[in-house]
Amino acid sequence: MKGKNCECGSECSCGCRDGIGKAIVLGVIVLLVFGIGYMANSSPKEFVLNANSNPQEHTISVSGEAGKKVAPDEVQISFTVETSNIDPKTAEKKNADIVANVKEALLKNGITESEISTGYYSLYPEYETIYELAPYYNTRQGNLTGYKASHQISVKTGKLDKAGVLADAIVEAGVANVNSITFGLKEETRKAIEEELLAKASANARDKAGRIAGGIGATLGKVISINTQNVYFPRYDYTANALKAGGEASAPAPTEIFSEELSVSSTISAVFGVE
Repeated sequence: MKGKNCECGSECSCGCRDGIGKAIVLGVIVLLVFGIGYMANSSPKEFVLNANSNPQEHTISVSGEAGKKVAPDEVQISFTVETSNIDPKTAEKKNADIVANVKEALLKNGITESEISTGYYSLYPEYETIYELAPYYNTRQGNLTGYKASHQISVKTGKLDKAGVLADAIVEAGVANVNSITFGLKEETRKAIEEELLAKASANARDKAGRIAGGIGATLGKVISINTQNVYFPRYDYTANALKAGGEASAPAPTEIFSEELSVSSTISAVFGVE
């Protein structure tokens, strides 16, 4: 029996058709395998990533505060010795003489050398200032008028009751004016108070967070983050600027400087987990 003409142009017993059919089936199988493999390598991966990601943690953010008033245990007196002269060496010499007198007066009033420190020292030229009104207002540097020596000194001591006496002694020794008188805390005192207040502020924050968690029926968890801030305010006595040579400081009655309590506070911000 003769074979039928196939698309290949020759007679056969449908072997060509069988080959084409097998190729189509094979292609379908390949596509199915590729599609299943793609799905296995894509969709499940997304699912695994979502399954492994951490769920959003529930938190409570609170602040804790603690504060107290304390008496200062340290006073700092700041003043500047200024001298001028056309000759720079003379300006320096005059300045050194006044500083020596001030140091001697301070030592006589119970201050030790370790309680006296220099903030800065400078020697610089001074020039006259020329003002011009026409054609417009202007200033320009004129001739050299001399040199100024400036020596800023601080006295830091625990003898608070002698603040006024020391200020008087400084002015009487030749200082034109006292810059400032500041009452504060010694470093060791400040650290001890900060540690005390930090503990109280932390307990205050946990107490707040516990009450909030209890109010919503949750259980307070671990601390996630915490930030601290410590503040204390030394007192600046503005009457110090009135202590000028020839003023009240030279009067027979000693100048009285009064201190007051310092407000010390500690604040923390904390984030707690809740379950």
